[in-house]
Amino acid sequence: MLFRRLTDLSYQRSVAEAFGFYIAYFLLFLVIAAVIGGVSALSSNEEEAVLQMAAQLGVATVTVASLCLAFLILHRKNLLQQPVSIGIAILAGICAMFGGALLGLLPVAYLTMKQPMPKRA
Repeated sequence: MLFRRLTDLSYQRSVAEAFGFYIAYFLLFLVIAAVIGGVSALSSNEEEAVLQMAAQLGVATVTVASLCLAFLILHRKNLLQQPVSIGIAILAGICAMFGGALLGLLPVAYLTMKQPMPKRA
Protein backbone atom coordinates (compact mmCIF):
# COMPACT_ATOMS: atom_id res chain seq x y z
CA MET A 1 0.00 0.00 0.00
CA LEU A 2 1.27 3.42 -0.97
CA PHE A 3 -0.21 5.34 1.97
CA ARG A 4 0.38 2.80 4.70
CA ARG A 5 1.01 3.91 8.31
CA LEU A 6 1.53 7.60 7.43
CA THR A 7 1.55 8.75 11.04
CA ASP A 8 3.87 6.01 12.34
CA LEU A 9 7.20 7.82 12.14
CA SER A 10 9.17 4.85 13.49
CA TYR A 11 8.04 2.61 10.64
CA GLN A 12 10.67 1.63 8.05
CA ARG A 13 9.12 2.29 4.64
CA SER A 14 9.80 0.78 1.25
CA VAL A 15 10.55 3.11 -1.67
CA ALA A 16 6.87 3.02 -2.75
CA GLU A 17 5.68 3.75 0.80
CA ALA A 18 8.21 6.61 1.12
CA PHE A 19 6.79 8.06 -2.11
CA GLY A 20 3.27 7.84 -0.64
CA PHE A 21 4.56 9.52 2.54
CA TYR A 22 6.11 12.28 0.42
CA ILE A 23 2.87 12.90 -1.52
CA ALA A 24 0.67 12.90 1.60
CA TYR A 25 2.90 15.23 3.61
CA PHE A 26 3.50 17.46 0.57
CA LEU A 27 -0.25 18.04 0.31
CA LEU A 28 -0.53 18.56 4.07
CA PHE A 29 2.32 21.10 4.06
CA LEU A 30 0.73 22.95 1.13
CA VAL A 31 -2.54 23.27 3.01
CA ILE A 32 -0.80 24.44 6.19
CA ALA A 33 1.32 27.00 4.31
CA ALA A 34 -1.72 28.24 2.38
CA VAL A 35 -3.78 28.68 5.55
CA ILE A 36 -0.99 30.52 7.36
CA GLY A 37 -0.28 32.68 4.30
CA GLY A 38 -3.98 33.38 3.80
CA VAL A 39 -4.58 34.34 7.42
CA SER A 40 -1.58 36.65 7.35
CA ALA A 41 -2.85 38.21 4.12
CA LEU A 42 -5.99 39.35 5.92
CA SER A 43 -3.94 41.66 8.11
CA SER A 44 -2.72 43.99 5.35
CA ASN A 45 -4.27 46.14 2.64
CA GLU A 46 -1.41 46.41 0.13
CA GLU A 47 -1.86 43.63 -2.42
CA GLU A 48 1.78 43.28 -3.49
CA ALA A 49 3.08 43.36 0.08
CA VAL A 50 0.46 40.81 1.11
CA LEU A 51 1.50 38.34 -1.59
CA GLN A 52 5.17 38.69 -0.72
CA MET A 53 4.50 38.32 3.01
CA ALA A 54 2.27 35.28 2.42
CA ALA A 55 4.94 33.61 0.28
CA GLN A 56 7.65 34.27 2.87
CA LEU A 57 5.48 32.92 5.67
CA GLY A 58 4.70 29.85 3.58
CA VAL A 59 8.39 29.12 3.03
CA ALA A 60 9.16 29.70 6.71
CA THR A 61 6.31 27.42 7.75
CA VAL A 62 7.42 24.62 5.42
CA THR A 63 11.04 24.99 6.54
CA VAL A 64 10.14 24.66 10.22
CA ALA A 65 7.70 21.83 9.53
CA SER A 66 10.29 19.90 7.47
CA LEU A 67 12.89 20.25 10.21
CA CYS A 68 10.43 19.24 12.92
CA LEU A 69 9.22 16.22 10.95
CA ALA A 70 12.78 15.11 10.14
CA PHE A 71 13.93 15.32 13.76
CA LEU A 72 10.73 13.63 14.97
CA ILE A 73 11.51 10.73 12.64
CA LEU A 74 15.07 10.58 13.99
CA HIS A 75 13.74 10.58 17.55
CA ARG A 76 11.16 7.85 16.87
CA LYS A 77 13.77 5.69 15.12
CA ASN A 78 16.46 6.34 17.76
CA LEU A 79 18.80 7.82 15.15
CA LEU A 80 19.69 11.04 16.96
CA GLN A 81 23.16 9.70 17.76
CA GLN A 82 24.07 9.28 14.07
CA PRO A 83 25.75 12.39 12.62
CA VAL A 84 24.85 11.42 9.03
CA SER A 85 21.16 11.17 9.92
CA ILE A 86 21.30 14.54 11.68
CA GLY A 87 22.97 16.01 8.59
CA ILE A 88 20.16 14.66 6.41
CA ALA A 89 17.58 16.21 8.75
CA ILE A 90 19.34 19.58 8.54
CA LEU A 91 19.49 19.19 4.76
CA ALA A 92 15.69 18.92 4.80
CA GLY A 93 15.46 22.40 6.30
CA ILE A 94 17.97 23.84 3.82
CA CYS A 95 16.16 22.27 0.88
CA ALA A 96 12.83 23.60 2.19
CA MET A 97 14.26 27.14 2.39
CA PHE A 98 15.18 27.08 -1.27
CA GLY A 99 12.57 24.74 -2.75
CA GLY A 100 9.65 24.70 -0.33
CA ALA A 101 7.90 21.44 0.45
CA LEU A 102 8.80 20.07 -2.97
CA LEU A 103 12.49 19.78 -2.05
CA GLY A 104 12.27 19.88 1.76
CA LEU A 105 10.38 16.61 2.00
CA LEU A 106 12.83 14.63 -0.15
CA PRO A 107 15.37 14.10 2.68
CA VAL A 108 12.48 13.50 5.09
CA ALA A 109 11.08 10.75 2.85
CA TYR A 110 14.56 9.23 2.69
CA LEU A 111 14.74 9.18 6.49
CA THR A 112 11.50 7.19 6.60
CA MET A 113 13.30 4.37 4.76
CA LYS A 114 16.08 4.08 7.34
CA GLN A 115 15.96 1.17 9.74
CA PRO A 116 15.18 2.09 13.37
CA MET A 117 17.89 1.47 15.95
CA PRO A 118 17.02 -0.63 19.00
CA LYS A 119 16.30 1.33 22.16
CA ARG A 120 19.06 1.41 24.73
CA ALA A 121 18.27 0.49 28.31
